[in-house]
Amino acid sequence: MSESEFYTFFTGGLGLLIAAALLIAWQLWRIRVEEEEGAASALDGVSHELRINLQRFVAEIAQVHSNQEAGPDLLLPVRHPQIDGVNASLIRTNRNALAVIGNTYQELEARKMALRAALAQRRDPGNAIDDAMDATINGIATLYMWESHGGARPAEVGRVRSWDVRDWMKGHHFAQGALPGLYLRDEVVERLRAYGLHLTPRPLTHTAHEYYSMHYDRKADLNAPFWKRKSPEQKAEEERKKAEKAARKAEKQAEKDALKAEKDREKAEKEAAKEAEREAERASLAAAAAATAAAGAGAAADLLSDDTALEEDLDDFEAAVAGEAEAMDFDTAEEADTDEDMSDDELSDEEESDEDEADEVDAEEYEEDDSDEDYEEESDDEADEVDAEESDDDEDGEVDEDGAGDDEADEIDAEEGDEGLAVDYGEFGEEDEMEEEV
Repeated sequence: MSESEFYTFFTGGLGLLIAAALLIAWQLWRIRVEEEEGAASALDGVSHELRINLQRFVAEIAQVHSNQEAGPDLLLPVRHPQIDGVNASLIRTNRNALAVIGNTYQELEARKMALRAALAQRRDPGNAIDDAMDATINGIATLYMWESHGGARPAEVGRVRSWDVRDWMKGHHFAQGALPGLYLRDEVVERLRAYGLHLTPRPLTHTAHEYYSMHYDRKADLNAPFWKRKSPEQKAEEERKKAEKAARKAEKQAEKDALKAEKDREKAEKEAAKEAEREAERASLAAAAAATAAAGAGAAADLLSDDTALEEDLDDFEAAVAGEAEAMDFDTAEEADTDEDMSDDELSDEEESDEDEADEVDAEEYEEDDSDEDYEEESDDEADEVDAEESDDDEDGEVDEDGAGDDEADEIDAEEGDEGLAVDYGEFGEEDEMEEEV
């Protein structure tokens, strides 16, 4: 064999080997796909078989309930070759779910046998029908979990809307009134919720009237937001803390009240002391005012006594002047008798001189009367000023608390002393003038 022939043979053999390998791989792939399709079909057959058996059992229960004279031959035996084949094969699937389906078949078969026995023995099939309806509801719940969730556990599924379950039952022609005396879809939903499936929304626990009539207690509601029911120990601890807090608050309030009462007492004592000081000052001022009034009254009495004495002196002076005038008239008469020889001119001169003296005396008396009237007016003005100053002293004594009334009383006494000296001096001056004139 030449080299070219060898290479040709080698290339052809290698090609045939590759083609054979590809054919084998394709065959294996076909076998695998067919097995997967067969497994899926078998699993679909299991669900279809269970649904058919359930629907037939629902129809049989309705017939038995409607016809109490039905015989046991109305109930057909339960057959499930699909699940038997799946259990016998090596299909990779959820064997736990298949076990639940197998138990469901066993329950259905047992309830059907009990109902058949009751019908055969002509007994009341009421209890047997109830048990058969309960088994049917369990079977429908199991079928839903198998078809919709692959046979998973209800707690592992998560949230599911209850309307999805109802729609699934509508799609499989499970009517609401298929079972006598029950709402089939509602019962299936509640059975799934009882198995642990989280269905939303939650069922209503109250009617509208009951709900709006009740007093909602957020703390009593376990499902209330932002709340968790507390244990008895926690409640006792809270009550203890509240009692301690209330005791501390009461103690602080008592301390505050005591401190406030002490401050009020001190304030009252201070006010009483100040009021006593004010009363003492008012009493002293009243005494000073009374003394000042007494001094003013004494000064006024002295002024009145001085006025009366002055009037008496003036009366005496007028009497003396009148007596002297009479004496002078008597002397002139004697001189006229003794000096008859005097000339008429001298007599006339003497008469004129006597008349001038008399006029002067009358003028002096008029001036004295005017001075007396002026003195009386001045004394009255001084008395009025003294009274006004006394009233001012009284008012100042009430307002001024530092003894201003005493100072003003001293000033009034000094002024009265000066006025008294001035009056005495005026009296003495007037008496000297009178003596000189006389």
